[in-house]
Amino acid sequence: MAKPTMSPEEQLEDLQRRFQLLEGERKATYETAKLNIQQNKEIIGQMKDENKMLRNQIAQLRDEKPQSLEKVLDSTSNEVQQMQRRFDMIKNENNKRRGFLDQLDIKKRRVVDGFQDALQRNVSRNAADQGFGKSFGQGDDQIQRGSKHSEDL
Repeated sequence: MAKPTMSPEEQLEDLQRRFQLLEGERKATYETAKLNIQQNKEIIGQMKDENKMLRNQIAQLRDEKPQSLEKVLDSTSNEVQQMQRRFDMIKNENNKRRGFLDQLDIKKRRVVDGFQDALQRNVSRNAADQGFGKSFGQGDDQIQRGSKHSEDL
């Protein structure tokens, strides 16, 4: 606490010191308030811009006519029909190609079967020719033996 008996000079110094402290505190409060006011002005400006933008968007939405459910349904139905037609065309094309592949497979089997039959006939013919050759070869052997026999005589 303060001394009960202070000289007038001490009281003056004490009051001057308190006055300086209060003056510093006032300046700090003033600077803080000034900064807060500036920040609040910036925020208010941003909010005004956002408010203006939102009002414009609301006005646009009010001016636009919403699509009726019937129009959306018709549009979707048309899309589905187009996709169904495209699906049917692709399915038909695939069936044609599958039929063509089946025909090619049948032709291939015929060619393979014909080739196997020809090969079998050729093998049989070669076997028969080889059997004829053996008997013909045996005759050659007999001729050669006969020649040798005649030479020996």
